[in-house]
Amino acid sequence: MEACNVGGFHDPTGTRLLLNVWAIHRDPTVWERPTEFDPGRVLKSQTKIDLRGKDFELLPFGSRRRLCPGLNLGLTLS
Repeated sequence: MEACNVGGFHDPTGTRLLLNVWAIHRDPTVWERPTEFDPGRVLKSQTKIDLRGKDFELLPFGSRRRLCPGLNLGLTLS
């Protein structure tokens, strides 16, 4: 929507940026033991989590239009 700097690179207005979520969530500088399944690590990181795509810890589950289809069921059962 507007020009910005990301990672030291200037991105002009209209640039589309794509995130490699797979790489981010397997980065040992970001997560402790990134290759192990640990659903509790998301809960440890924050006390209040926005389930609608504002918290980056939940990116593997999708956001906005691509939100996890099981979200409502998971909330109901928890």
